[in-house]
Amino acid sequence: MAATGPRIDDGNPWTPAKDLAAVVEAAILRNQPGIFSDLESTLRKHKPALMGLLKNPPRSTGDSALVKKATTEGIQLPISGGDVYETALASKQKLPAAVVEEAMIISEMFELNEISSLQLLLKGK
Repeated sequence: MAATGPRIDDGNPWTPAKDLAAVVEAAILRNQPGIFSDLESTLRKHKPALMGLLKNPPRSTGDSALVKKATTEGIQLPISGGDVYETALASKQKLPAAVVEEAMIISEMFELNEISSLQLLLKGK
């Protein structure tokens, strides 16, 4: 990276993302000359991480069982703290059978983890 210079690996997990952001900013916002070859090589380098953002968490038989038991035993889900989930868990809550069935259908249709499907469904309501 000619314009921004590569950073030394400092163990910070955000360093590669910051480097990518700096190259994209130099290419798109500042239209810096000669940066497009750096942009291309940086995008190739980070392609696996970028593609990973598009993958859904896989389905799980254990999570499926937890979601199915939510009608009778209840289920603990993370407490939503704005855009980021906090580490705390809500107390167990029993869910209507229709919600559980809908979550399982979403999980099956989109090959999405059952708990993620349930969270998506509950967020949307």
